[in-house]
Amino acid sequence: MQVSRILFLLCVMQLSAFAEDTCGLDKYDPKTQICCGGNVIDKDDPTEACCHITVYDPKKEICCGSTVVNKDKCKCDSGTAIVISDDYHADTEC
Repeated sequence: MQVSRILFLLCVMQLSAFAEDTCGLDKYDPKTQICCGGNVIDKDDPTEACCHITVYDPKKEICCGSTVVNKDKCKCDSGTAIVISDDYHADTEC
């Protein structure tokens, strides 16, 4: 019984070593790629994120609804981007 338990654990460890993330039907490496809108895209930066179908830099941008906006210029309120900076005119879009 002890031998079968060890063999089982070894089998599980080997299977988990081969596990890959999938994006639709495609496999990808989340360390170097991102799944965004069902497409595998190579990351330019390890912190990149996906907003609906657009890859963005969360250090500079935010995902608001399904739109990417500049986080220094806009804030997101219930999925709507709103201009927050006094440096921009009120009619400026995010």
